[in-house]
Amino acid sequence: MMDTVTTVMAGKGPSEKRPTKTRVYTASAECLTDPERYQKAWELLPSQRRESADRMKIESGKRLSAGAGLLLMAALADYLYEGQYSERAGTAEAWRGEILKLRPLRFDAGEKGKPYLPEQRAVHFNLSHSGSRVMCVMSDREVGCDVEEIEQRRVSQVIRCLAESEQAAASESAENFFRIWTLKESILKLSGEGLAIPLRSFEVSLDPLKVRQSFIPGQVILKEYREFRDSASIGTASCGGNEKRYCCSCAIEGGALPERMTQVDLSRIIG
Repeated sequence: MMDTVTTVMAGKGPSEKRPTKTRVYTASAECLTDPERYQKAWELLPSQRRESADRMKIESGKRLSAGAGLLLMAALADYLYEGQYSERAGTAEAWRGEILKLRPLRFDAGEKGKPYLPEQRAVHFNLSHSGSRVMCVMSDREVGCDVEEIEQRRVSQVIRCLAESEQAAASESAENFFRIWTLKESILKLSGEGLAIPLRSFEVSLDPLKVRQSFIPGQVILKEYREFRDSASIGTASCGGNEKRYCCSCAIEGGALPERMTQVDLSRIIG
């Protein structure tokens, strides 16, 4: 199994010394191809997340939206209870019970669309999904994450969106391109500005892993996650007999990221 990769890169300000409480979660949404399981997952979601899934026009979009919403609720329950649900066996029923208690929570979005919990302002989170994989990061400070399925056909279409210093490495392989892409996306999502910040206005490098940026005032810490429970990656996950390859990254301002992702079995939570 491949190790994670970490870097600390200074922004304008010094790093904070306070401890960081951060967890990164991932799951496969493949189980939601079953209509009965999808319905059970949908029923566990708060109203806003249900509406998000319902707005999707295609079934794969509905599945990923519902899967990301369920992972968010499971991650929030686990995070608030110090990891007791993901780190013990036989707790699916209790996990579901906590998710149902949290279902009345209201989600809002900032000016640029970054979601937050008005009733849990000390908890920051970010979501991403691609292919059949969903990802969530929870922290006591601002965070961003991104997961992308590696698809060769997409590379040539958007490689010119990257900074000139990134294009040579990105053109070497689809894997390199998506490593750079997920790192940049996680930084943009950390900032809360999204694509209001042009992709070419800041730079990441892979060897060594680092970022040059000026729009986040503190230190930006990056990590690539290269493992899933079902198989090793930058990443291979077995989905319905087909292998899908992913890149997964997180960014946090002035804090620490965990060494590994917490793997969540959505089918077990659904029951």
